[in-house]
Amino acid sequence: MKNFMCINSRHVLCLQLGIIISLFLFFVPIQINAMTFGKDYYNLVKNTLKVPTDDVMKKADEYFEKNSLDTAFIYYLVLCKRADIDLPNEERQQCAIAFLKKGNILYH
Repeated sequence: MKNFMCINSRHVLCLQLGIIISLFLFFVPIQINAMTFGKDYYNLVKNTLKVPTDDVMKKADEYFEKNSLDTAFIYYLVLCKRADIDLPNEERQQCAIAFLKKGNILYH
């Protein structure tokens, strides 16, 4: 029987190189977005460290109402992190609500 296709090592190398380049081009934008998200998260956390809990909750709710769930999620996450600190009962309740709202976003 005659082979219809003759694949030599050069073809295999080109195919492998093409796959590697394709994967690289696919994952680079994802990595850039992840880096941007991390930077934005860091800046948001840094900027809200001294902001009162009420104001952070209002901001999170505003973004939630605008259906900007990714930003609202970050604000709720900031509030969740505050729950570890000794807070008055009212602020602890807001942090607990932030946990619930964060969960709503995750399962939305």
